[in-house]
Order: sequence, then C-alpha cells, then structure tokens
Amino acid sequence: MAKSTKILDPLNHWLDKYLPDVEGKSGNTIRSYKDTWRIFMQYMVKNGTRPADVTYSMLTYEEVVRFLDCCEKDRGNKASTRNSRRAALSKFSEYAENIDFNAAHEFHRAMKKIPAKKNACATERAYFMKEEVKILLNLPTANTPMGYRDHVLLPFMYASGCRADEVCGMKVKDVRFLEEEKKTSVLLHGKGGKTRRIKISPEPSAALMKYIRHRGISSQREAYVFPSQRNEKMGLKCVEDIFGRYISKARKEHPDLFLEKSYPPHSMRHTTAVHMLEAGVPLVVVKQFLGHAHISTTEIYARLSPKVVLEQIAMWDKKYWDEYMDEDGHDAEGIPSDDGIPGFLK
Repeated sequence: MAKSTKILDPLNHWLDKYLPDVEGKSGNTIRSYKDTWRIFMQYMVKNGTRPADVTYSMLTYEEVVRFLDCCEKDRGNKASTRNSRRAALSKFSEYAENIDFNAAHEFHRAMKKIPAKKNACATERAYFMKEEVKILLNLPTANTPMGYRDHVLLPFMYASGCRADEVCGMKVKDVRFLEEEKKTSVLLHGKGGKTRRIKISPEPSAALMKYIRHRGISSQREAYVFPSQRNEKMGLKCVEDIFGRYISKARKEHPDLFLEKSYPPHSMRHTTAVHMLEAGVPLVVVKQFLGHAHISTTEIYARLSPKVVLEQIAMWDKKYWDEYMDEDGHDAEGIPSDDGIPGFLK
C-alpha cells in the first residue's frame, strides 16, 4: 500500500540533492541531519528492521518518541541535542509529505505532535553552532549608523570572547592596531577591576579600525567605541536588545536552528570558548584569553562541546574496537559487521 512506501530513496534525495541545491543548506546543517538519520537507522537495526526496509508507516508518534527518549537515556543527549534530532526528522517529514502526501501524511502529523523539549538544566550554557554564528554575523546591514555598529560589534564579540560589560566600556585608547600582524590588540576591563590584553584576528581587526575611523573618533582617546542610539556609551540593556533583535530575526528565517530557549549576550562568549576548544586550542590558553580566574570555569566549556567528545570517542573506536574484529569483518559472535546503514548517511 502507498502508506508503506520505503523512505530510503527519498531520504537520500532530500539529503544529497534537495537540501544543498534547492534550499541551499550549508554542509554543517546537512551533516547534522545525516548524523540524526544515521543514528535513527541504527536504532531501527537494533530493533530488528534494516534501513532498506524502513517505511513511512513505521514512523509513528510512539516510535519517534521512543527514539528521542533513547537518544537521551542511552546516548546521554541533552534537551538541546534531542531537539536538534527532532528538527532533523521533522524537516524530512515536511519534504516527504510534499512529494508523496498519501504515504507521508501520518508521519508529518506525528512530528507536529511532538513538542520541543524544555531544557531542564537551568545552568546549561547556550552557545551557537558554527552555522548559527555565520548567520548572525551576516544579519546586520551597514547602511544605517546603528546597523553599521552591529555589523562590527557582533564579529568583535565573537573574535574576542568579551563580556557584554567589557565591550560597553571599551574606549578608543584601549585599541591598538598592529600593522605588521594586521591584528588589533585590545585592552579589556573585566570583573573586579582586572584587565587583560588580547589580540583578535585580521578580519574583525580591520572592520573595527575602519569603524573607528568612520565615526571620526580615532584621536579621541576617551571616546567609547560602541555607542547606543542616544548615548555615547552603550549599556547592558542595549547589548541585550541587539542580541534579542537579531536572534528573533534569525529564528524566523531559520526555524530549524537557534533551538535554545534564550541566547543572552553571554552566549557569544560561551560560543567563542567552545569553538576554540573544538579547534584544538589548549584549555589553559582559552582560560587566559577569556580572563577566567580559575581553570575550573574554563573546564565547563570542555564539557559543553559535543564535537570534542565525538572526536575523542571516534579515536577510541578506531584504536581499540578494530582489534576485536576478525579479518572478514565479523565480530566475536561471527555476525557480519555490515548493519545495512547506507553510504549516504556515513
């Protein structure tokens, strides 16, 4: 019957053709979707169904909820990751219903009944994925004074990992352009009267210096770099409003992203820390760059980064599990290691 149509071919087309060619989704988003569907197929294999035999009629409300619960209980996924898994399934259900309404309608209805899960951990720190950062940094337009400010402000906060109050208090005298390195050295005034000087990358450095010259304050050492609409110095409320405005716009344009309940300005600082760790920057260097008093504060970000965890697990898999497989690709029980997961999901 039509409702039992197998999903593998349309799923392959959605991931490899439709998302990149029609919707223009980034490689990161597509990899995230593939990751979810690979894990779902592994879940189905564990429950006795090979990927090639999965049909739309199997994707019931109850089955999907069991899968999402399994992600939390067995894989240790947090609410935000569970919500990302749900979004990947839901996005495909929309596509599937459009191309085969009779077969996929019940699947799409089931996905609409499953709500995003609230984050039970109030202390969990929200941060942006790389694709989300790219979207945010490209939202402000420089054709108005405040738009130009935001166009420079958001990349600066990502490049520096500064706190909101640090960027509000930054003056022209705190900024030095290092001509030979094409970088900017910035003196940030942190908590408890502490200061630290950091260097930021050439691209945000050039944008910052161009902005200061544009405002005509290059020689005004006591001038604040970033103003509000009414005052020469931004306040914390102003920074919160800036983030709130662009997050709201980003969510409307990308409903499958920005899934955390809220993203205060401090989220950008968390993001800088997580991305530095993912890039392989040593924990102690991140500590110094962010101005943390104790390494234990920085260690929180190491726990936040799923990419670091996955990379370490992959190394463990390769180093240790390979020796438990015989030359024919069978495990100790003599069962073939091929689980039927299609190549386009790997």
